[in-house]
Amino acid sequence: MADTEAEYCAQLKIQTKAAYDAIRTIYCPYFGEKVNFTSDGFHHFQYDTSGTERLKKDQIRRYKSFVFAPVIIKKAGTLQQHRRYIGPVGRQKGDGFRVIKRIENWCFVALMPVQPGKDICLKVVIRQVGDGPKHFYSVMPFKGPDYLVDADPEA
Repeated sequence: MADTEAEYCAQLKIQTKAAYDAIRTIYCPYFGEKVNFTSDGFHHFQYDTSGTERLKKDQIRRYKSFVFAPVIIKKAGTLQQHRRYIGPVGRQKGDGFRVIKRIENWCFVALMPVQPGKDICLKVVIRQVGDGPKHFYSVMPFKGPDYLVDADPEA
């Protein structure tokens, strides 16, 4: 394990990025179509929707959770949450404004086994911006902040 939290986060980021880039699309039975894995999803591991960098602990949680995301998407049959709203997309323009589009999020929650007799509850978010394709947007523990500690023998 790395000496500092920042080093550990950097190592996890490299490992997760390699796994993330190896996935282009995954078929999701809920939608009856493929879900894309774009740079937006990986970017969201490190930054929140306002563009502010997440705390290293939050980034680590997302990186460690990612291994379960493809499995959850492949098996998604029941929707737990759905949200449709109008929101800013992309970076600010020269005039300080951001483009506004319709955004739709679908959330799937699943219990995933991590050790014999030990499951963790994770939430995967699929997003669609405007009329664009559906893409993976996020994965996170569905419980409290230290929920993944039990799932990681290195922690």
